[in-house]
Amino acid sequence: LYQLRKSLRDAGFKVPIKLINEKYVLQVTVKSDLEELEQLFHKSSLTDEEIETMIHLYEGDYVEEESYSWAVPKQAQLKIIFLTMLETYVKKEMQANRYTLLVELCLNKIISLEPYNERFIYLLIDYYGNKGNLQKIIAINEKVEKVWIQELGVQPPKDLIDISRKYLNDIEIDTE
Repeated sequence: LYQLRKSLRDAGFKVPIKLINEKYVLQVTVKSDLEELEQLFHKSSLTDEEIETMIHLYEGDYVEEESYSWAVPKQAQLKIIFLTMLETYVKKEMQANRYTLLVELCLNKIISLEPYNERFIYLLIDYYGNKGNLQKIIAINEKVEKVWIQELGVQPPKDLIDISRKYLNDIEIDTE
């Protein structure tokens, strides 16, 4: 108890443990990652730093390692809000021709959570196409083909192949 009390005081808590009714009570207010994330979700617009914070806070589905059935609706709600906010940010930045590393980070985070969503893959191809990054487009194509054909047993969507070809042809023409 002494060690805990000392550690908490060293961390900045003035009276972290009190004796109340012959029981010790922890008097520490801690803000969880979930609370921080939900605070960001309620903002109407986010700075680049807040987007970055949000990405680092959202490490996966809410209590996913525990597999609680009661948590499934909350998991879905948080994931939808998170993905929507990142997608909105990415589209806004790309429409303004800002193809930053943060946009790439957002897209990669989105795709790590939704690897089969064509809309997000399309955005990533569009991002690399506008950056002129031929190698990344080729890598995405290879990964999409592997995932869609080998894992799902279907051909990749024609739209994804077409947008990739468009950028690959444009880049090859520009370098000649």
